[in-house]
Amino acid sequence: MCSDCGEFLAQGDQVTLITTQNAVKPAAHPNLTIQIIENVQDLLETMQSLVKTHDVLIHSMAVSDYTPIYMTGFEQITASQDLTEFLNKTNDQGKISSKDEYQVLFSQANSKNYQPSTKNGIPISV
Repeated sequence: MCSDCGEFLAQGDQVTLITTQNAVKPAAHPNLTIQIIENVQDLLETMQSLVKTHDVLIHSMAVSDYTPIYMTGFEQITASQDLTEFLNKTNDQGKISSKDEYQVLFSQANSKNYQPSTKNGIPISV
């Protein structure tokens, strides 16, 4: 949760909190805007937009190094002749099957190729 939000709000500052749907959020306040994101790409796009309109940005969200792309049963993996076949697959069902004793998760590295922006000559990490 935004531990400093209350202090900034009490001073009359406008605060934008970028968070996830399931995160604990501060109480509603007239100067508080909450933007919900779902993934790293959402975070990047939201921060790129906000850096243009905000005087100060505090980034305290841990960004995942990997995004899950496909999960399958261990038996499917051992039967495969080429593990790369799983790199372009996605799970279509809303729930992963619980019939397999073991599951294997394929993940893809998230891009960390961004350049820090500046506002008024001050480096801002997005």
